[in-house]
Amino acid sequence: MSGGGGARAAVVAAAALLAVTSGCATAPERRWPHFRSALAGLEALSPGEGGALDARALEGRVVLVTFMSTWCAPCLMELPYLTRLHEQHGPAGLSVVAVGMDLEGALVLRPFAAEYQLPFPLLVADQRIRRGETPFGSISVLPTTFLLGRDGAVLAAFQGMAVQPELSKKIAQAVEGR
Repeated sequence: MSGGGGARAAVVAAAALLAVTSGCATAPERRWPHFRSALAGLEALSPGEGGALDARALEGRVVLVTFMSTWCAPCLMELPYLTRLHEQHGPAGLSVVAVGMDLEGALVLRPFAAEYQLPFPLLVADQRIRRGETPFGSISVLPTTFLLGRDGAVLAAFQGMAVQPELSKKIAQAVEGR
């Protein structure tokens, strides 16, 4: 059986690659809500840390909304990247908002935000959001991230970990007005 082991190894490697990267692609194209309606749907959420969301204060800014959870390994791996984006592009007009989808709500999200010293607001998803009634539709993969332009248009959507070079480029373009 010469060559059988190599083919099997290739199949195993391909399966492993597929498992690691599943959920990491951009979300399919679709019509997303406008800025005001999208963020207004999140205003009612209680703050896990960093204060309540005021959609009016975010008008004219580029907004990155990420749905995450404390138990989600890709979410945790993405936090340092989101923090860097906030620090790098915040002065130019980027606001990052996280929505914690944990079933335990504030009980786990408040200490989590304090421990990680998140520089952006972490909102606690309510039952309505966890049921799939978000301004963006049902969130079935964590993390799921949406980038909103200054005009409220959704510029990018990612299910799973955001493709960092692509998201960084889109954020730079959005804050620079390109």
